[in-house]
Amino acid sequence: PPTALAIGVFDGAHLGHMRLFERARQIAAENAAREPGVPGAVPWRAAVFTFQAHPLTLLRPAQAPSVLSTLERRLDWMEEAGLDLAAAVPFDAALAEMEALEFLREIVAGALGARRLLFGPDFRFGRGGAGDERLVREAGAALGIEAVPVAPAYLGGEPVSRSRIRRAIREGRLEEAEALLGRPYEI
Repeated sequence: PPTALAIGVFDGAHLGHMRLFERARQIAAENAAREPGVPGAVPWRAAVFTFQAHPLTLLRPAQAPSVLSTLERRLDWMEEAGLDLAAAVPFDAALAEMEALEFLREIVAGALGARRLLFGPDFRFGRGGAGDERLVREAGAALGIEAVPVAPAYLGGEPVSRSRIRRAIREGRLEEAEALLGRPYEI
């Protein structure tokens, strides 16, 4: 089915990620509502594309960040957030070598049926991180994909991020980590 597809690692499924998930649900619902009763119309789905492990685990293992959550917990939170579909794929050498346009065409538009692609700040994809918002806007249009950048969530005047959450945990500021995650941190 056509999807409103959020793309990212989503480690910790923090407040910023939840903003992406909510927007995907809204877009799917809005587009499904536009075609009620139309013969052959297929309802849109709110979906997510994520990796089983952070890509840096393969690309630059020494620089790979420590994880905040397991894949199973991330998938649980995605389901709780009301997403219809989740694609959690291994990041392997073949995927690392895939050109950005090929990834957009084969995976995003083809396999996942994305009609809207949602992403957060610093979004990059494809070989060498060559794909970005500009490519989605330009090449995506020909593929029937609309780029939907989603602004970061802010708390205390700073953007919510995995690194900020990891730093709060490392420094023993668990109340701050809980606020950034939107729930208690789990071990």
